[in-house]
Amino acid sequence: MFGDKEATLARFKKNYLNLSDPVKKRLVLENDDMCWSVEDLLPTCQDLGIPLVLDWHHNNVIPGSLREGTQDVLKYIPAITALWRNRKITPKQHYSEPRNPEAMIRRDLRPHSKRVYSLPPCVPDMDLMIEAKDKEQAVFELRRKWNIEGGLPSEWMLTGEKMDEERDMPSEDGWKVFYGEGEEWRFKPPLKMPARIKKTLEKLEKQLAKVPEGDERKGEVAKLEEEKKLILLEWERERRIKWGLEMPETVEVTETEEITVVDATPKQLSMGKSQNKRAIEEEGDGMAEWTSSKVAGKRRTSRRKREVVE
Repeated sequence: MFGDKEATLARFKKNYLNLSDPVKKRLVLENDDMCWSVEDLLPTCQDLGIPLVLDWHHNNVIPGSLREGTQDVLKYIPAITALWRNRKITPKQHYSEPRNPEAMIRRDLRPHSKRVYSLPPCVPDMDLMIEAKDKEQAVFELRRKWNIEGGLPSEWMLTGEKMDEERDMPSEDGWKVFYGEGEEWRFKPPLKMPARIKKTLEKLEKQLAKVPEGDERKGEVAKLEEEKKLILLEWERERRIKWGLEMPETVEVTETEEITVVDATPKQLSMGKSQNKRAIEEEGDGMAEWTSSKVAGKRRTSRRKREVVE
């Protein structure tokens, strides 16, 4: 596909002729942002009578011999439109804008922006699909800006904190997090996974790779997968707390009885221990309670003396 386009197109033509008529009627091709330009696909579409969906943004990423932008591709618009007219189908195009217009490499130029700020030159009856991360809000913005069909009521527009266009552009590591989450987190700032969690997950992946084959493999793999699941759940909870979607757990602190620590001579300590011992023998049932307080008292003594007088 990527190494020999001519061979790929020849295989496509051969397989296309074997398709059923209902499939042929539904099939269209589109220039993409990875390999195939308008110039690559148009001759094949003309040979087979397949409509071509012109994607303006993809044409900027993979322009072929054309220059980036819309002007050079305009010469192909009549031929592209004719493919749709011949099928008696309303022509369709895709339009979007790069999230980072200043990008110098294709990888950074591919991601779509949240809104679009202009419209491509196309005929009035064109079905123009707007591809933008803000979805219907991007369309609402265009209708309001250009007063299309009378515009839209102001209450339909997202404003204030939810206005996605007010956000800073996510970092290279953050945009996957930002655009990969559900609607609940869509307007939250991207958060990078802490190094401690990454290292733990990498360690578990290495352990999974080293699990030997055998009867015990299934159980060991399930155990490691469960550990990964718990770590990811904890990271999800941590993000929700930082985003204000969940409150952190509060730990109740109970008051403890203060223990007085005093200096004492060895003789006084010896007397105190003897008295305590006799008291335990007499009380019997109070032994466990005395032992607990004794241990607790020792934990609170200073390092200098470590001596407790009961």
